[in-house]
Amino acid sequence: MLNLYASDPVLFVDRSMPSELLEAIRTLEKWDEQALDMANLLISVWSADAIARPNDREGISELQRLIHSALDGVNSSASLPEEYRFRWLEASDMLESRRLNLAHADPEVLLRRRHVPEILQLLLETGNHELPQLDLVKKNLELVRVGSLSLSGILNPAGL
Repeated sequence: MLNLYASDPVLFVDRSMPSELLEAIRTLEKWDEQALDMANLLISVWSADAIARPNDREGISELQRLIHSALDGVNSSASLPEEYRFRWLEASDMLESRRLNLAHADPEVLLRRRHVPEILQLLLETGNHELPQLDLVKKNLELVRVGSLSLSGILNPAGL
């Protein structure tokens, strides 16, 4: 079981799972500073990681269950300081936003958008998975109309 009082909480980021944190939270009668620091670190890092992954619906759902249980479903919920309650609600809101984005993402529609086939072809021709957006614009001036800053907004959310 996860120890909320470990001396180096960062070690648990990759070694633990949300279900283990929830189990540890369930054993708390009252929140204290050290337990709050550990839980907050894990919730923050895990949430950021889940949001950044291309298609982690299950991870997002698991974190949302953890957060909502910590907020309202355990003995220690009443002693959770408002500051952490707000932080974790914000994390849950960001996770929900990402979950909705994934639920409505249709890569086939994105692939048919103007310029996407040309962009993907240019990336393929480089033999590299990364190409600065400015280089895309230089290779094909028609892409200027897309707006170089919007290219990653078009492709990244769908994992392209």
